[in-house]
Amino acid sequence: MAGQINVGGDDFGREIAAVAYFINQEFLRMGYATQAVVGFTSYLFDRYGYSDMNALVQSFNYASNRVMQKAGYTCINEFIKKLDGHPTE
Repeated sequence: MAGQINVGGDDFGREIAAVAYFINQEFLRMGYATQAVVGFTSYLFDRYGYSDMNALVQSFNYASNRVMQKAGYTCINEFIKKLDGHPTE
């Protein structure tokens, strides 16, 4: 299996869903992640009528940030999470 892709529930009835994926190491840098995100996002818009999609990507994960950019996603917000699990101000 090359990896997985899935979607979380919509965001409090606003018809916004979150996409998440992972790619197994032997399939990295082959374009599969970008193809999966592009295709899955298109499917979700067409099939379920979401008005928007989002994803959480760690800022230091340059490869995933690039995948999301190539798939048409735009960074709209950044936040920092402390080790205790509570967001910082």
